[in-house]
Amino acid sequence: MEQPIPIICPYCGVGCNLELELNADGVPKKCGATGRNPDLNGRYACVKGFAVTDLYNHPDRLTQPLLRENGRLVNTDWERAISTASDKLQAIVKTYGADSIGMLVSGKITNEEVYLSQKFQRVVIGNNHVDNCARL
Repeated sequence: MEQPIPIICPYCGVGCNLELELNADGVPKKCGATGRNPDLNGRYACVKGFAVTDLYNHPDRLTQPLLRENGRLVNTDWERAISTASDKLQAIVKTYGADSIGMLVSGKITNEEVYLSQKFQRVVIGNNHVDNCARL
């Protein structure tokens, strides 16, 4: 069996350290607390952390971008999805103004990702409306 993969729990902004074990096919099968950071979560995790494999293995989990066409979601490629999102954001800004768009980011992204998110919102969209789920 392969070594467990160290991950950060994807549920809340705490950022507990977990280990993900895969089966022979590479599918997540078990998740547990690691003890890597005793000050954060030690060998403990909440029920959501221990059930993270349910999230990864859920049949409804998205595996590629989707676009709505004629009222239905259809699979598409990343280039078209990003282009469509760009076009729609530009149309919203043109119609309703830059203050009509805000950005909600994860509490678990890196400082560099926070910087890029804020830069995008300020330079591309034209406002500083950025918030995250860790603002408790």
